[in-house]
Amino acid sequence: MIWQEKAGSIVMLCRVEEHGKPKCAQYWPLAEGETKQCGTLSVRNIKNDPKMDKAFDYTQLEVGDGKEASILVNMFIWRDWPDKHVPAGGLGILRMLRYSRHKKDSVCIVHCSAGIGRTGTVVGLEIAMSRLEAKQPVNIYEVVKELRTRRAQAVQTEAKGMSHPAIKKFNTERRRGVALITFDPCEE
Repeated sequence: MIWQEKAGSIVMLCRVEEHGKPKCAQYWPLAEGETKQCGTLSVRNIKNDPKMDKAFDYTQLEVGDGKEASILVNMFIWRDWPDKHVPAGGLGILRMLRYSRHKKDSVCIVHCSAGIGRTGTVVGLEIAMSRLEAKQPVNIYEVVKELRTRRAQAVQTEAKGMSHPAIKKFNTERRRGVALITFDPCEE
């Protein structure tokens, strides 16, 4: 999907393993400079920055098939969002979404393990943020309802709890003209 869509960013909201159970395939190499083969594609780890933010890790990947020009992908990995619960310090998700928007003309892939709870919450936040930026009203209930027409069970009850404070914070900062981040670590 990363190659097919020429994604510029990945937002990963789970760990590869949680409580001894596999949640996500390890589809990227962990060490800088390493390359991993995924079928016909090669994925190379260009840079790791685990200290970029207290809430998430940053990795820059180069993905290619050896035929076309490779693509650079910024990967943001949320450190601690327990499945079916609300993460501690949920406002960090706003910073992660700001970083993931760096490549404006490309797709951002958001995933967790099942693709409904954590993923649904973040996609809902992104929809709400986009509407606020377009000066449109936001009703979280309607956003969730719309999401569920496309993805059954999107946004599980526990995860919705972080949506309201995050959107309020985003809207307050947007109105004040205050950036939630002050630099761009994703330069290429």
